[in-house]
Amino acid sequence: MKKSGSFIDRFGVCLDWIMGVPENYRNKFQVGGGLIFKTRDEWSAIGQVVPVQPHLGDHMIGSLNGVDNTVNALGAGVTTIGNLAHYYTYEYPGLDMELYRTEDYMKAIAIMAHFKDDGAIIHSNLDDGYGAQFHDLANLVGWAKLERYIAEDLLGARVSHCYGNLFSNSMLRIVFNRAMTMLDKYDTPGSFVNGNTIDYGIDISRNYGALCAYSLPDIICQMKYPSGYAVAPVPLTEAIRVPSVDEILEAHKTIDMMIEKAPYYEKFINWEKINSEAEILVTGGDVFFERVINAMDDLA
Repeated sequence: MKKSGSFIDRFGVCLDWIMGVPENYRNKFQVGGGLIFKTRDEWSAIGQVVPVQPHLGDHMIGSLNGVDNTVNALGAGVTTIGNLAHYYTYEYPGLDMELYRTEDYMKAIAIMAHFKDDGAIIHSNLDDGYGAQFHDLANLVGWAKLERYIAEDLLGARVSHCYGNLFSNSMLRIVFNRAMTMLDKYDTPGSFVNGNTIDYGIDISRNYGALCAYSLPDIICQMKYPSGYAVAPVPLTEAIRVPSVDEILEAHKTIDMMIEKAPYYEKFINWEKINSEAEILVTGGDVFFERVINAMDDLA
């Protein structure tokens, strides 16, 4: 990256799924393709390999091993740790431990709350959870508010919501980012905006178009309203196979050009309309949130 004149602000580390279960249960699972840390030294190396802030999302908070993984990650200097959404949707077949998992989830959130003044932020990718099932972005905003209520209001932590995997509409990416900022009463920095993966296919030329189409609005939004979100470029071959290092660099260099050109577009954006649309989503999200809370009260 340095040789090409580019840079990375932070990088995400994907743990293997067996890291999401306690060590004494791991013999029940086939090892996948993610990273497996066996010692504290291996954990500590995360932030020492290159001078880039690491992020840990998969199989962390919300898994069956959230507390141990969170403690190890914090000890290694990781400050954004996911993933609230995984509690609802990531499964570990054969381990029916819902009560244990729920208690572990709450404890991991409470640990993050203890270190919030040191910059510890809980990451939640809305597209990884129930949010992927909603047909209305107002409901997705409401779900984000519900996650904030649990993690922030009840347990005292700080939350940053990630999105983007399932966002094909370029302008809605800006609108939704504004809505997320409107929900963020603590001005917590964003983690990152994921690339649009649903428009990628086997045609590399079309994938180039998709990369530019989603990254430009993400960049423009951060230029106008800097909220800390990193822009995550998806390599052009990701829908076909595991990308090579050169293909990852290629995506980043494409983003660099979009950063250069974004200021020419930003000045012509109708920000009043953008913010008005975001406020509509927040209003609808408030309705969703209140209905969920009322329904839970009825169950009590």
